[in-house]
Amino acid sequence: MATTTQTVSGIIQEIKRQDGTGPSGKPWTKWSLKIQEDSGENHYYTWFGDGAGLRTGEHAVFTYSTKENPNNAQHPYRNIQSRMPDLPPVHQPDDLSDMPPGPGIPPPAAESPVQPLIVPIVIDVPPLPPNPAAIGACANHAVDLIVAGYYPKPEGRTMDSWIWEIRDHIYWNVNQQPCMNGHFCYRHGEPFIHSTRTDSWGHVVEGEEPCME
Repeated sequence: MATTTQTVSGIIQEIKRQDGTGPSGKPWTKWSLKIQEDSGENHYYTWFGDGAGLRTGEHAVFTYSTKENPNNAQHPYRNIQSRMPDLPPVHQPDDLSDMPPGPGIPPPAAESPVQPLIVPIVIDVPPLPPNPAAIGACANHAVDLIVAGYYPKPEGRTMDSWIWEIRDHIYWNVNQQPCMNGHFCYRHGEPFIHSTRTDSWGHVVEGEEPCME
């Protein structure tokens, strides 16, 4: 499952704090939050931000990213990225049909029995073909890496088929990957999160210490 960014709002039910030190010696603080979302569901979130001002029982809004949980696909890891201003909810009547029109506001017109015909337009755009120049460059890189011993040829494989496989591996897994604009963990494939308290960057690794930049 690809990493996605979403927004959650709800009541903070539980707050837990964990402090530690990364391999580089930088301190980190992890906040584990149990949030009763506005939808009524309860979920746990992790945050490496400045959680000193959080209080149980308060309503809060956060942006967070999700990552697949290999142990429970229905409950992905939820990593908070930042806290957003909490706007008061807009309360409206449950049923607006009996509400009288306000001064100077005409009553709504009756729906027309004739509805406009909307025909969706579906355009099938084929994927772009591989770039020949990039494929040639990846083939050269594959040969260089094989000769240097980084990708030794397995027993029983022809050299042509092995160069082909490594060339395609480099093209799809390196050449065609997006360029990340700093503070990204290439080892785990997800962005680092900034802690304003310790001025450090890191992200959660399930079952291990947090990975720090």
